[in-house]
Amino acid sequence: MDTVGNLIDKLSIVNIRIWFAEDIKRNKGATDKQLADACRVTNVANSQRNDLIQEIDEMLNRMITTGELQKLYKQGATKMYGRDLADSAPPASADPPPPAAGPETT
Repeated sequence: MDTVGNLIDKLSIVNIRIWFAEDIKRNKGATDKQLADACRVTNVANSQRNDLIQEIDEMLNRMITTGELQKLYKQGATKMYGRDLADSAPPASADPPPPAAGPETT
């Protein structure tokens, strides 16, 4: 089952598809095929967008009226954004690494 966050994630992706299609439609150098393809993408994406908005609204209304909670996943140490990844790197060793093995020359 999707959470509100999952649905908003999907909505943002659909909005980006619409945005890119609208850019093509505004491009004066776009071919007829590109314009037709962009119109089809826009039509389908707008339908998806409306469905997602309705699903988000229905889920939020259900949660408000029933007090139902979502299952939340705590990211904790697995979160890969919003922090400096260097903070999670292992500490540097005091000993330098051994030289790489390679062909010996004399």
